[in-house]
Amino acid sequence: MKLPASRTDEILQFLADEASTLVHDARPIDANALVLAEALAGNAELVVTGDAALLRLGAVDGVNIVSPRVFWDTLHARNR
Repeated sequence: MKLPASRTDEILQFLADEASTLVHDARPIDANALVLAEALAGNAELVVTGDAALLRLGAVDGVNIVSPRVFWDTLHARNR
């Protein structure tokens, strides 16, 4: 990028002052756990998914986990 050394030093100092340290966890990220964590954090009423593993849970801490078909049927039942 052909920056002057003084500018490079300034940028590096800024990064050192402002950046936070990230800890890399070698374990794979469980996407289902992330979905459920977001649903719980957002006080979701339900999670709509086609994922068989999540559907087998049925519900987690009051958050119902339903298939798209069940969700569709639920919406139609509410609107009748």
